[in-house]
Amino acid sequence: MVNWVILVWQVLFNAFNICMFVSMGISLWHSAYPFTRTMLKDKISSICA
Repeated sequence: MVNWVILVWQVLFNAFNICMFVSMGISLWHSAYPFTRTMLKDKISSICA
């Protein structure tokens, strides 16, 4: 019985960690995306110029 409780708790805790990690990664990607896009635009314009 105790093993099941520990197992369920670990699974829930891992799922929570994965959700936190994914949301953190998404927010980081969203904050970095405009920066990389402007950098790419500058690179492309400098190559075309």
